[in-house]
Amino acid sequence: MDGDAPQVLERDDPFREPLFPYALKVAGRLPGVLESLAQGAFLLLEAPRLAGKTMALKDLARELSASPANLAVYVPLRALGGESDPAAAVAATASLVAESLAAFPGAAPPDPGPYARRRGLADYLPKVLETGERRLALFLDDIDSPPAPAREALVGEIFLALARAQEGGRRLSALFSARLGFAETRAGGAPDAFARSPLASARLISLPPWGPDDLKLLLDGPFAKRAISFSPEAAEELLYFSGGSPGLTVKLVSRALESLPPGFQGELGADRVDRASRLLILERRGNFLGPLLHPLADARVQRVMEAVLLGDGALPAAATMEDVGLCLGLGLLSDKDSTLAPTCPLTREAILSALAHRFALALPRDLEIPFRAGKRLDMGVLLLNFQAFFLETVKVPPSSPDYSPSHGPLALAAYLQKALGEEGTLLSEYGLGRRRLDLLLTREGRNYPVFTRVAAQGPHSPTLLKNLAARLDRLRATEGWLVYFNPVGSGSSPKPPFAAEKIEGRTIYWLEC
Repeated sequence: MDGDAPQVLERDDPFREPLFPYALKVAGRLPGVLESLAQGAFLLLEAPRLAGKTMALKDLARELSASPANLAVYVPLRALGGESDPAAAVAATASLVAESLAAFPGAAPPDPGPYARRRGLADYLPKVLETGERRLALFLDDIDSPPAPAREALVGEIFLALARAQEGGRRLSALFSARLGFAETRAGGAPDAFARSPLASARLISLPPWGPDDLKLLLDGPFAKRAISFSPEAAEELLYFSGGSPGLTVKLVSRALESLPPGFQGELGADRVDRASRLLILERRGNFLGPLLHPLADARVQRVMEAVLLGDGALPAAATMEDVGLCLGLGLLSDKDSTLAPTCPLTREAILSALAHRFALALPRDLEIPFRAGKRLDMGVLLLNFQAFFLETVKVPPSSPDYSPSHGPLALAAYLQKALGEEGTLLSEYGLGRRRLDLLLTREGRNYPVFTRVAAQGPHSPTLLKNLAARLDRLRATEGWLVYFNPVGSGSSPKPPFAAEKIEGRTIYWLEC
């Protein structure tokens, strides 16, 4: 598919991509994998969320099934996410195997019904091999996705089936996919089956994120129809905002091109990619909240993610390396260059919204939005109202077991989001380089930057103010707000906002909570 128009897949193709087709072959990013599978290897592909695991399995299955010597079976265990009963999950998996086999001419799979009911997958998968002399290549996607009871039964059944078939001299190979950390958990509750299975000695491979070469193939291929090129700065922005995720990268390129005027030909700049990225974040953030709410309900995940969002470089004392590994495995964090950070800006925005969501119940039902003349937000009044709410409702002393340094900034995010409603947007200032939980309000075409700081010392050092003034300059804003959360402050006594002197033509106000 390199350099060609994206493939249009039929609706009954079990390997179809439901959102949009990809344009790059995965085999080029995983050299030697197809050859290993053709020779009977067992491989485990580990990568975080949105890294392209499903795309990789589907693409490799297509490639392998092109040879009449191979029979590819793709089984998406994500489809069994609602099955909590092990027997029902095993039966449903057998049906998925049959549906996948039916997509290939000459497969002639047996009826899964009796095998699923009487013997389960342990007998059903080897039975498939009796349909011919072709090698069975099993592609089992997201083996860590079903609930624990079903996962234990499924993994045990499938591993046992593979072990028996291999001992019987069957021509087998398999590629499994899982999120990071699966190998260490030993199949999530089925250690005996794991130890007896071919996967116990499987070669572990990692799916690399997209880099400049992958992006160049994409931009020179299906997206080159309109004679539009991307500047080097724009290409760098694309990979920054997508985090190297294939799906997000393709979607972002599409969004950037859609925003161009008709007939445009020339070079696409980083500013256009930045605007397209913000639109994509607003469009997709809601889609990510549902899947994130469940893992972010775990206190261990919350501790790590809140510390990362604060950007102070230190994890809480209660967090362990296992907690960090859990966040990496869920695809919430990456450790590029040995620095923990959300996998991409879109993930960061979704995490911020999900963590701030728990403060929404404490918010007043109706929040008035104060304005100055000309429809400008009166940020002074708005933040003074938040100060009163925070001191009365949210603030707890550091000695309390409920205290967390992140509560202030997260409560501020929830408050501002509700105050704006549908009339404006609230984003984290991911593009300004502070790596902290700063916020950017946008309304009526104007930017209102709100910086946050959690510390027991004063917030208004000359170095900090100069740093913030430079960020205001990038946003073309003349004023900004610094909300300073003092954990050992006086508590319930509101203090008026202070204005720092103007710095390089910019004014920064600060408010203590």
